[in-house]
Amino acid sequence: MKSTVAGIALLASAILAINPTFNAEEFQEPEGGLEVRQTTCANAINRLITLGTNYCSVPASTCARVACSNSCSIYLCNNRFIETSVHCSDIAIDMGIIVSRCGTVANGDTRARGTLSFPSHYTYLTQQTC
Repeated sequence: MKSTVAGIALLASAILAINPTFNAEEFQEPEGGLEVRQTTCANAINRLITLGTNYCSVPASTCARVACSNSCSIYLCNNRFIETSVHCSDIAIDMGIIVSRCGTVANGDTRARGTLSFPSHYTYLTQQTC
């Protein structure tokens, strides 16, 4: 316990050496920081859900980002040599599966990356800036 207190005191003095006017009581969290991260992928997935049975399509042997929100990117990739089309809402379902199987929660923030493969295509979720 004493080493923790000493470490905190050392850190506080280092901060004050860099910024003598720093006041920890005036320090504010960014507005909606955690809440924004929690809804980032939900916003992208909801966009795909609202498209319903409209098709998300990609040309032969390519990938295309079909939804993105802040640092959550959703891709549809084509395994075939001809264009492929998938219901956008099906991609949203794929993302839910990836999040449930591959997601990790830390301090209330869910992070997930992963791929679901099918004979004609695969869907891909990653943390990437839009």
